[in-house]
Amino acid sequence: MPSLLAGPPKVEGLKPDERVSVTLIYSEPAITKYKYVFSGSEVTISENGKTLGKLAITAEDAVHIDQHLWAVERGKKAGRSVMGAPVYTIKHESSGKTIGTWTYRIDEPKESRKPVLSLGELRKRLP
Repeated sequence: MPSLLAGPPKVEGLKPDERVSVTLIYSEPAITKYKYVFSGSEVTISENGKTLGKLAITAEDAVHIDQHLWAVERGKKAGRSVMGAPVYTIKHESSGKTIGTWTYRIDEPKESRKPVLSLGELRKRLP
């Protein structure tokens, strides 16, 4: 329970038996589901269930991804009238057991003064 109160997990410093998966669903113009699974120092990216590839991430990248997830968590929540707002679902697992799940439907992430690495930018790094 303390981990749920502390907020979403950090990608930086994941233990070898831990995984953080971020599912991002866009409903406009068509439903598109991206899934990012972070484990150790790599991320596996898939689109609509099809694996796009794996990327190695540095410690600096992990810090920037954590900053992006912080911006999502504190972002402007989407109202009922907002069509096509992305839905982020963050799931933290340890040894195959779910520790916590967080869901955010946001209109836009909060502005951050620190450098961020968005999930879209991470996807663009794939060869």
